[in-house]
Amino acid sequence: MYIMAKCNSCGKRRIFLKVNKFGRCSACEQLFKASEEQKLIKELEDQRDLEAAEVYFQEIVKLYEKICSEVSSEDSTLEELFTLLDTKILICNNLRKLLTSHEQYPMLYKVLFNHTVRYYDSQYGNIPEINLFVYSDSKKSVISDLLRYPDKLIENIYSMKRRFRKKFEFQNIIDEMEAVPIVPVPSKKIRFKVSDLSEIKYTSITSRSNYERLGTFTVVDVETTGLNCQKSKLIEVSAVYFEHWKPVKYFSTLIDPESSIPEEITELTGINNETVKGSPTFSSIAIGLMDFIGNTNIVGHNLEFDLKFLYRNGINFLSHKRKYYDTLKIAKTVLKRGDSLNSDVSDYKLTTLCDYYDIRDNDSAHRSLSDALSTGLLFKNLADEKINS
Repeated sequence: MYIMAKCNSCGKRRIFLKVNKFGRCSACEQLFKASEEQKLIKELEDQRDLEAAEVYFQEIVKLYEKICSEVSSEDSTLEELFTLLDTKILICNNLRKLLTSHEQYPMLYKVLFNHTVRYYDSQYGNIPEINLFVYSDSKKSVISDLLRYPDKLIENIYSMKRRFRKKFEFQNIIDEMEAVPIVPVPSKKIRFKVSDLSEIKYTSITSRSNYERLGTFTVVDVETTGLNCQKSKLIEVSAVYFEHWKPVKYFSTLIDPESSIPEEITELTGINNETVKGSPTFSSIAIGLMDFIGNTNIVGHNLEFDLKFLYRNGINFLSHKRKYYDTLKIAKTVLKRGDSLNSDVSDYKLTTLCDYYDIRDNDSAHRSLSDALSTGLLFKNLADEKINS
């Protein structure tokens, strides 16, 4: 009796057909081995391509790290900073040139995908080595984002140039002003009732306002340990005197609050307990500040806040007849707030308005001298729009 054999691969059935233990005939076994060899070759090629793509990616990372190395304005001139940033732009162009050969690396997408950190299991993620935000499930999108990246980096560098130029211009304004010496004089603490300030009326600007008369004023700004003028303490106070719209001199000093400074205030202002160590108390400089302000009109951003703290601590604004201008209130009559295309600003914060009018780079925001000077320059911009436009 003869047994009919069958090949499990090709399906042949006949007597005397030899099949191996896997049920394949000799012809199919040869085909199977050839296929496995092709698979192995393909795996080796893919592994080689993957390694090559990884090396290519690391070249991209090296250029990115050079582009994004830290740039500090400390102890550097504007010319030196611009030279450094121009070098970074050249490296961006080298990165763009390097990326033109991306098609030579078929496994590049897989490398990028492997390096992507996803956001909460979504399709979106970030490639941390180059800080590139990607839609990781789309090969076309990821590669496209990578190719556009040098242009984005160059745009950021030009933005840095603008910020540095504005920072140096702003600092030059401060350097050109006269710094009034701070001479602490031991004095008793004076406390006024904040309710007295209810009689203050804030003056608005109209198209009929006298532009030249508006241009002489004093800006005040304070930094504090909190929002409650009854409990919180002053930690920095500044006043800037403008004459004919030009900042002429300033009075500025850190203040010893005689209490600890909360961490959230340090995060906001950069002022900590060590910063104010050895600084005068407010009562010892109050007379000097009152002399500096004199009988001038007063300007501030959210001025009520500054007035409450200063008046509560002994600065009697009510001793002279003067006008009060709040740039926060005035901005609301000049600029439209919102998120639409017809809006001017998203909010009326001092930093937002400084960005809108390109007044400063905002790195020094929440320090009283910077905020006081910025508020005075903002006041001029708002007056220009309200009266001269």
